[in-house]
Amino acid sequence: AELAIMNVQREIKQVAERHINLINEYPRKAAHLCPPDYITSMMMNLKTMYCI
Repeated sequence: AELAIMNVQREIKQVAERHINLINEYPRKAAHLCPPDYITSMMMNLKTMYCI
């Protein structure tokens, strides 16, 4: 089990290293990718659909 955990940790580290640029840019681009008003409108649509 310990070897499996180490393998998972190694894989996570490798993926993070490969995508470090995306990880670092996300906070700056998040508002552009999914603006808060879009999220709010989706929530309002769900409330309307399900009468929440």
